[in-house]
Amino acid sequence: MNEGVLTNNTLQQSVLLLHARDRSDQGSLAMVGPGRPQIVLFGSSIVQYSFINGGWGASLADVYSRTADIILRGYGGWNSRYALKVLDQVFPKDAVVQPSLVIVYFGGNDSKAPHPSGHGPHVPLSEFIENMRKIGEHLLSLSDKTRVIFLSPPPMNETQIQLVFGNAIKGRSNEVCRPYAEALLNLCNEINVKSVDLWNAIQQQDDWLNTCFTAFTKQSALLHPVREEEAKKAMVGPGRPQIVLFGSSIVQYSFSNGGWGASLADVYSRTADVVLRGYGGWNSRFALKVLDQVFPKDAVVQPSLVIVYFGGNDSMPPHPSGKGAHVPLSEFIDNMRKIGEHLLSLSDKTRVIFLSPPPMNERQIELVFGDAIKGRRNEVCRPYAEALLNLCNEINVKCVDLWNVIQQQDDWLNTCFTDGIHFTAKASEVVVKEVLKVVREAEWKPSLYWKSLPIEFPFDYGIPNSLSLAELELFRNEQ
Repeated sequence: MNEGVLTNNTLQQSVLLLHARDRSDQGSLAMVGPGRPQIVLFGSSIVQYSFINGGWGASLADVYSRTADIILRGYGGWNSRYALKVLDQVFPKDAVVQPSLVIVYFGGNDSKAPHPSGHGPHVPLSEFIENMRKIGEHLLSLSDKTRVIFLSPPPMNETQIQLVFGNAIKGRSNEVCRPYAEALLNLCNEINVKSVDLWNAIQQQDDWLNTCFTAFTKQSALLHPVREEEAKKAMVGPGRPQIVLFGSSIVQYSFSNGGWGASLADVYSRTADVVLRGYGGWNSRFALKVLDQVFPKDAVVQPSLVIVYFGGNDSMPPHPSGKGAHVPLSEFIDNMRKIGEHLLSLSDKTRVIFLSPPPMNERQIELVFGDAIKGRRNEVCRPYAEALLNLCNEINVKCVDLWNVIQQQDDWLNTCFTDGIHFTAKASEVVVKEVLKVVREAEWKPSLYWKSLPIEFPFDYGIPNSLSLAELELFRNEQ
């Protein structure tokens, strides 16, 4: 059912260029608090899996980390027929807030050859175009400020599909897919929707057949048994639980290649929205100033989980000017207490996890930043980490002890940081593992562990002797 993952940055660059043209007259953006513009990614697996390491969705979320929310509505294995079924639920016309931009991808599954059983994702070309016309017209009608970009089906590496999936995926060919791509681009011109011509853009890359695709699903996983009750999940519609990441640059940059925020968004891609509220360079004092704006107590929808990180900047030594990021330890703990108590008061279902300040590679910081960053030392940071962990026990907030867990990694000084402060993909894997462990073991009612949440729209094609799309989703997160 999978369409693979695009590995190059052609898609990201094309989407950014198109959107920049539409908003070039808006100038600089003021602080928007929680009410940021929404950019919704809506499509099949090319969308759902776009937050995997280096994915285009994660890259967009990183680019827009301080200006807009990237909302993931990806449904692996879907065709345009399924998309049309839920269009009014995912994008209701009476919603109080409408998206500023919707990026849509369907077509790869539609173009698959018909299955002998009469089931399967195949949609005839004429119906596909009619479906996409209806999708485009519906999205454009949401508001006079809603913009739409369609992504054409990309080409594929037929040999790689055969090697990776064997008989599990049959009937995908460039010969059959190309008319779908061409017809969609023609439709975009007709209905005045912007488009990204992935069919040609991908093939313009050097050695594109060998460099532009990957496949994360192992063929053996397709044959792995699954309990029926795990696969049958209730439909939850667009009102998913919200997981908010709130913190300084460790949070803001968490959607960069291999980042822990992007990995969480990938794990929860069909069950919850991971919302980024990261502010590079901030300390707990700044966070406290905007707490009521970012997390207003009178909001109609409150987050289900808030993951908070501050402390690294607070622990910097005082600047001779009397300014700078430094916050005394006692004030830092008082600030974090107030942050934790505020978040817990949002609702009786809002859960909170604090991340402790991690260690750093002091030598690497000096080599990368020189005199631009002075005085960051583990000796000074450690009391902030220890005091925060003690506070968590006191106010009954869950915590991840990054200070110790990072130092437990092999050769951590040389493998866990990109610049001495921020995380490599290896360190991000540690963060995700520890966060998911806390969520899994927490006695929260309801549980927020990804396996315990309902999969949104668990449709299936009903192909005989084939695993359902919901089963494949469980396998994917186990890899």
